[in-house]
Amino acid sequence: MDANGEWLRTLIQNSDILGQGSIAPDFTLPDVFGANVSLYDRLKGGAVVLMFHRGTFSSPYSHLQLAAYQEALPEITLAGGQIVAVSQQLPDRNIKVMEHHGLTFDLLSDAGNEVARNFGLLYSAQDDFRRRVGTPAADLTSSDRNNAGEFPIAATFVISPTKTITASFIEADIRKCPSPKQIVSALEAAYELMP
Repeated sequence: MDANGEWLRTLIQNSDILGQGSIAPDFTLPDVFGANVSLYDRLKGGAVVLMFHRGTFSSPYSHLQLAAYQEALPEITLAGGQIVAVSQQLPDRNIKVMEHHGLTFDLLSDAGNEVARNFGLLYSAQDDFRRRVGTPAADLTSSDRNNAGEFPIAATFVISPTKTITASFIEADIRKCPSPKQIVSALEAAYELMP
């Protein structure tokens, strides 16, 4: 792993990211059409696979993850899950991602980073980190509303209908996002833990 990955791994180890057994905080965010979507409302219909991704300015890996989950959606649904993806992008950018990948699940806008903050995922990217990543600062700030240079760590949570986080996938190396098979297994385990 390169210096960027080591820096992020250290950040993750010293963070307050919500983990297994935590109660997921509720939130309401707009989808690509401007309709408000609530986590707790979605949980009434079954477990939620909550994916935080970095948006159009990120590496291709989060886009590959979105596409893989779309392809595996029948298996995920059969396991009792539904996908809710969150990025800091505004809805007009999210709709481009949705259309490009043919996504049929929720893609929500956390433009103020409040949801990422409540899950313990937010970090501030320094100028030298932006240069090492190779992404111009203008690109990093134009897709969010607060333009504060804050970004969510890429993360995926499985949240049971009891509002409990039953699995979390947090990895500094964004090439190691959870596979659909891992998600299906985590969903099956979530239901086994329910009373």
